[in-house]
Amino acid sequence: KVVVPEVGAEGMLFTQGGRFAGFGFFVRDGKLVYHYNLAGVERFNIESKDRIPTGEVTLKAVYKSDSNKPFAGATVTLFANDEKVAEGRVDKSIPNRVTLDETMDIGFDTGTPVVDGYDMPFKFTGKLSGVTIELD
Repeated sequence: KVVVPEVGAEGMLFTQGGRFAGFGFFVRDGKLVYHYNLAGVERFNIESKDRIPTGEVTLKAVYKSDSNKPFAGATVTLFANDEKVAEGRVDKSIPNRVTLDETMDIGFDTGTPVVDGYDMPFKFTGKLSGVTIELD
């Protein structure tokens, strides 16, 4: 749950890992983005075509794994206020721990960026009022 000012907002909402493996869910150039970094070998980027709305907005990423086996791919769907704004594939995933030396961050990013194109700490410039993680 975020509040996006009339001028827009950008920044990290949730990230785990960094330059050498991990994922990030963020707003960049006004668009909602989910980026998966498969140990720097492959990268998967799912991004909304349009800018996210302003005001009170619920942003969501749904990561639906193909299976519970190592290297499984997934379909990732992005939503703004329950409206689907993007969908794409992560063709395969890291089969074990994402990283030994990076952190999980909410509202900003520490360590190294999960993808080039933003400056650290990439603090979210709107108001982030809550994060919910649901495991299925």
